[in-house]
Order: sequence, then structure tokens, then C-alpha cells
Amino acid sequence: MKKKSIFSLTLVLLFFVSTVLSPVYAESEEELQKKKAEASQKKAAYEYQIDMKQNTAEGIENEINKAEEKIKTITEKVNSFDGQISEINTNLEAKNQQLAGTQAKQAEQEKDLEERLRVMYMFGNEGYASVLFSSTSFTDFIAKADMVRLIAQADRNAVNALETTVKQVKTQQEEIKADKQKLESLKQEQEIALASQNDIKEQEKKLLADNQHVINELQAKVEAEQAVYDAADDELARLAVQGENEVGQGNVPGNTGDNGEGNEGTGDNGGGSEAPAPDPGPAPSVGLIWPISSEYHPIAWDDMFGDRIHPVYGTWTWHSGCDMAAPGGTSVWSPGDGVVTFAGWNGGYGNCIMIAVDGGTVLFGHLSSIDVSKGQSVRQGQHVGAVGTTGTSTGNHLHLSFLVNGNYVDPLNYMHW
Repeated sequence: MKKKSIFSLTLVLLFFVSTVLSPVYAESEEELQKKKAEASQKKAAYEYQIDMKQNTAEGIENEINKAEEKIKTITEKVNSFDGQISEINTNLEAKNQQLAGTQAKQAEQEKDLEERLRVMYMFGNEGYASVLFSSTSFTDFIAKADMVRLIAQADRNAVNALETTVKQVKTQQEEIKADKQKLESLKQEQEIALASQNDIKEQEKKLLADNQHVINELQAKVEAEQAVYDAADDELARLAVQGENEVGQGNVPGNTGDNGEGNEGTGDNGGGSEAPAPDPGPAPSVGLIWPISSEYHPIAWDDMFGDRIHPVYGTWTWHSGCDMAAPGGTSVWSPGDGVVTFAGWNGGYGNCIMIAVDGGTVLFGHLSSIDVSKGQSVRQGQHVGAVGTTGTSTGNHLHLSFLVNGNYVDPLNYMHW
């Protein structure tokens, strides 16, 4: 009686594990797939923004090139100012020396004229008359008259020379003043030009620094989303390996038609009608065989393993396998001898079968029916399910993945049509 009670308790616990824990496992995988999709979508959005910012950087570089031309012009102007300033300084030095000589000449002329005026003041016009009247002959008179004329002419010349010298001094002083004003103006223009040059350089540096700061922030976000994606992917791989380990430890149900994962798609081709009879698989072969009729194989680049534009989400994502479009209900075969490690609903994969075969684990997704159960041994070429469009799908097709040591690899490296 006690043994019977223990057996009954064991059955209850097994029922609890199969009905409670399994949905949690499936839900966990669905959440992980959702995390991957969201992380991939955010990453693509951030990468797009980075591209835009890099385009902005290119625009800034173009503006910098234009600014460099302007700076070159300003620099040439500054150099020209330096030459003009140097020339003006040289001219000022010469003009100052010339002015000093002219002023000395003016002083000498003023001194001579002052002495002459003093003499004229002392003797007046009577001096000239007495000289003439003291002539002893007509010839002497003529000679003295000519001398008086020459003295008067010399006096007039001295006055005229002084007036000319005074004008020269004034002109030279005005020229020096104008040169000094021009020199001051050139220096101010030079300072303005240099300040403008520095402003342009600072603006360039700030624009580039601000733009690079935004790019760095976006790149950090890209890396963060990639980390979320990788963590979810690693967890999915761990769960897949865990399924393989459970098979290796003999923790599988008997071959009674129960797939151990609450499979509701078994025998249902997605249209509510009776599924077509399974097609006979190809003859046994060395290695792994193509799991579907050879007329169905990847065609477009986005059917292949690796990065692609997601057909549902429209974002740049990583594809864990390859896709083959085929009519709903088309037979799917086991690529080799092995054991079914998973058979049931698997998030975005929909109805899903995983089979541990020689060299790794094969995964079929989006099936319309699952015709094997978890823990069941299968032979190469044996019918295991049918093509469908369950889960995240846009139409009838077979998704094929291959895992080696829990890591997704390109299936086409291991089997071909």
C-alpha cells in the first residue's frame, strides 16, 4: 500500500513537471526571442542614427574645407598686412629723418632772415640810398645799384625759401600722421582677421566634438543592445544544449505519441483538413541528407544563414538558419539517425522539432504538424513533420537550423539538396 502511494505521488509530480514547468520553459524561450527581436530592432535604429551622424560629420568636414580656404585667405591677408606695416614703419623712419633735416634747414633760414631783418631795421632804406649816393662815378653808381638789387633779390629768395621749407615741414608732418593712422588701422584689421580665424577654428572643433560625442553615445547603446541580444542568444543555446543533455541522461518519455511539450499542432496542417500522406524519404546516405524534397531550397539571399532584413519586423537581424518555401503539408524528414530532443511550440519558431543527430542538433521551425515525440528515436529519411507557417512567419516554409555544441552554424555546411 505504501509503495502504491509513493508511485501515485511520483506520477503526480511528473504530471506537475510536464504541465507546469514545460510551459514556463516555452514562455522563457518566447521571451528570449522577443528580447532578441527588440534588441535587434533598437540596435538597427541606433546604427541608422550613427549613419546619419556620420553623414553630418562628412558635412561638417566639407564646411571645414571651405573654412580652411577662408582661413588661407585670411592668413594671406595677415601676411600682406605684415608687409605693409613693415614698409610703413620703414617709410616713417625715413620721413622722420627727412623732417628733422627740413626742420633744421627751416631753423637756419629763420636765423639768417632774422639777422637780415635786424640789419635792415637798423639801417633802413637810407642805407641803400647812402650807398648809391657815395658813388664816385657813373660806373661806380651802376655797380652799386646792381649790388643793391642783388641784396634785395637775395632777401626775397630767403623769404621764399623759408616759406617753401615751412610748407615742406607741414606736408611731411601730415604724411607722417596719415601713415601712423594707416598703420593703426592695419593693425586693427590684422587683429580682427586673426580673431576671426581663431573663431572659425573653435567652431570647427566644437561641431566635430559634439557630433563625435553623440556618435559615441549611440555606439554605446548599440553595444548594450548587442549584449542583450547575445545574452538572450546564449541562453537559448543553453536551453537547447540542456534539451540534448536530458536526452543523453535518459530523461525522456516513452514513444507513446506524447511530445512532452503540450504540442497542439500534431496532425494539423494549419488548414483544418486532413494532412496529406507523408512522402517517403530518400534512400539512406552517408552523412546528413536534405530534410525536404530537393526542389525546395534557399533561393534569395535573405533565405540564407546570417544577417538579413527580417521579413516580419523589417529590421536588420541575424538569421539562425535557412528558409525553404514549400507548400503547406510538404513532408519533412530527419537528416540522419538520432533522437528527438524537443517537439512542441517554441516561440517565434512556432511548431518546432529538434533532433540530436551525428555531429550536432537539427532544428525545424514553423511546422504545420509534428509527427514525432520528444525522446523518440528516428532514422535517416523518416517523416517527422510537415511544412507550415506557425509562429512568426509570413507564409508556408521550412526553417532549418543546425547547432554544434549549442552554437548555431550554417546548415549548408553539413547538408545539401
